[in-house]
Amino acid sequence: MDPGGISLPPNGEDSVTITVKSPMGGPDLLFQLWKDAKVAELKTNVSEKIGVITEKFALMHKAIELKEDEWPIAQYGITDEKPITEKELRLYFPCAETEAELEIVRHDLYLAPQNMQQVNEVRAKFDLMARVRCKICSKKLQLREQEQKCACERAFCVKHRQPESHHCPVDFKNQGRVKIHKENPKICGGGAHKGKVE
Repeated sequence: MDPGGISLPPNGEDSVTITVKSPMGGPDLLFQLWKDAKVAELKTNVSEKIGVITEKFALMHKAIELKEDEWPIAQYGITDEKPITEKELRLYFPCAETEAELEIVRHDLYLAPQNMQQVNEVRAKFDLMARVRCKICSKKLQLREQEQKCACERAFCVKHRQPESHHCPVDFKNQGRVKIHKENPKICGGGAHKGKVE
């Protein structure tokens, strides 16, 4: 018995050696299992090796995910030594934030104001930040970038200046419709009437 409580099979005809490869460039993992072992046993072994719970990763064999935990591994066609790909790309942990993002979050945090004077100070600080920093990435804007405001009255860096890149709340289609409607009014009464022939 190994420390995890799973009986390890001997190297022989009743066992199969499984290689788990990581698409992220990690080391290959070798597992020795009984041929009639269930998928759950394989997932438990992989989980113990990589330190991730079984619900947070997926195992693939010949482009098929090993979903059914109670099925024997032979049912997926794993009968001799064949590699299985550990789909770390399908891990759904949130991405670790970069140091720059962490610094931005730290600067945005502040204690709740106690009186109206502190409220005004915080408001002035955020007004200044809105003028000199990009609303999306908090990058400090150059003077010319500070003057080029979007239709939503906010300043953005070159990367986030386009409306679709900063999810602009302004409805440009509706603005265009209103402009066309104003510039091309309907002619009342249907236009010039043709004379009737009697």
